[in-house]
Amino acid sequence: QLYPVTRSVTIMSSKSAPGVIMASGVIGKSLKGHPGVYISRDAGLTWKQILKNYHFFNMGDHGGILVAVKYFKSKGETREILYSTDEGDKWSASPFHSADLKVYGLMTEPNSNSTIFTLFGSEVSEHRWLIVKIDLKNAFTSNCTEDDYKNWAPKSHNGDSFMPCVLGRTNTYQRRKAHANCHNGKDYERPFRQEICSCSSWDYECDAGFSRTSLSSAGCVRNKTLSSSFDPYMVPDFCKPGIFYNRTKGYRKIE
Repeated sequence: QLYPVTRSVTIMSSKSAPGVIMASGVIGKSLKGHPGVYISRDAGLTWKQILKNYHFFNMGDHGGILVAVKYFKSKGETREILYSTDEGDKWSASPFHSADLKVYGLMTEPNSNSTIFTLFGSEVSEHRWLIVKIDLKNAFTSNCTEDDYKNWAPKSHNGDSFMPCVLGRTNTYQRRKAHANCHNGKDYERPFRQEICSCSSWDYECDAGFSRTSLSSAGCVRNKTLSSSFDPYMVPDFCKPGIFYNRTKGYRKIE
């Protein structure tokens, strides 16, 4: 909202590229710093700056290639498109026109499976619309094989630790290794596995009379400050000698 003139999406993700998010942002306490393009490879838990200043950006080949082009109002006209096949670690430039253009947008197919991108803009001397189509398939050295993939599962952040279980499930996706530099292909179908998580201490809340010592602690301990008014270990009145009753262990399963 502070920089509406960019006309670029501020954050981008695609169902065909699980875990990969690109975004425009500013590091600091306000939005008045130096803008840049950032990437998250773990579904938003951590971020890394990959480009300086404003750019239009997009992704293709199921997340196997990232593309960006300078936004003319902040960086001037350009005749080159930037691309990366290793999730933003290294960028290469490729000319797409014989003269500099004012670029107004960068698009690809909605499912982000293709290596074909479309730029639209105008010449510097006069406002005449130009549409440029670019196929970056030759940026890859080979087609992917089974050894070029790894399994990845999103994790939730709980205090200082990462939990592999999200909303009761572990979703595992096949992802191309970042530096494999191989082509997934438009017909690539990503293997996916879903498992129901076994219960852990975080699936329980502390029972009455118990509390966690800190937000990052998984264990529920006796809250002794309540011992004068409430005793969780007190034998119930209905329990006579010879009768059993359930005694709390300090946890109550979250429904």
